[in-house]
Amino acid sequence: MYKKSFAKINYNLKVYEKMANGYHAMQSYMQKVSLYDEMSFIIEPSKQFDLKVIVEGDLQLSGPQNIVFKAARLYCSQAEIQSSIAVEIKKNIFLAAGLAGGSSNAATCLLALNEYFKAYSFEELLNLAKQLGSDVPFFLYEHDLMYVDGRGVDCKAEHSVEKKPLLLVNPMQAVSTAKIYEALNRGQRPMQKIMYRPVQNWQDLDFIMQQGNDMQEKAIALCPKIQDILDILSEQAGCRYTQMSGSGATVWALFDSEEFALASAAALKNVGKIIFTWTGTSSCFNRL
Repeated sequence: MYKKSFAKINYNLKVYEKMANGYHAMQSYMQKVSLYDEMSFIIEPSKQFDLKVIVEGDLQLSGPQNIVFKAARLYCSQAEIQSSIAVEIKKNIFLAAGLAGGSSNAATCLLALNEYFKAYSFEELLNLAKQLGSDVPFFLYEHDLMYVDGRGVDCKAEHSVEKKPLLLVNPMQAVSTAKIYEALNRGQRPMQKIMYRPVQNWQDLDFIMQQGNDMQEKAIALCPKIQDILDILSEQAGCRYTQMSGSGATVWALFDSEEFALASAAALKNVGKIIFTWTGTSSCFNRL
């Protein structure tokens, strides 16, 4: 069984108080994009449960520490499944980069296993996803664009908008999400939230993107290259908007045309790794 595991970007990211469960309250509009990891599943009958997760070319990411291993083990233990399961992953999504590649892999694993075993309803699968991480539930839904709030597990589908060309630029320097939260220093006192706004078109998203990413400034303090990338992208012809995704360090830029996006990539050759792709999951991606 072969599955594509798509990345996401955040059009905005508002971070609020730390809740009693240890998570921060947040609001974001999240968009799947056409960059994906490739996952292969081999499932065979067995008298006992056996699980292997292998990441192509990276032994450190393989094995029990991988969130895919945790997802498969959780799925099978709850349903008391005895099978031999092997998962192979080809990583195309930048690692630890604000694109939720690991969370997407975990959700894709849950969906693939449920396609085979049919052990859970969607709501039950959603409950498993919530145990694995804040972004995992988002990737269970078929919708490409969703409003997410709470601790990042409550999702509301939004109207699909016309796809746009996209550059993803990673400075190849990891930033610590824990240090960013520490620097934000939100505390536990409830904060005023922004008003929810349904998306009907790109004009609505223009307004949402201007709300910004609360983690961006703190991430730049840890990795100044993020600001360099933002500055270069904002000066490019046809760039509609640029912002850091999630907790970073990947920066995305939306363009009015594919030609503008590809022409802009040349200005970024010396600041990081670049991928050209599209919003939504119906297109392709290219490393530049």
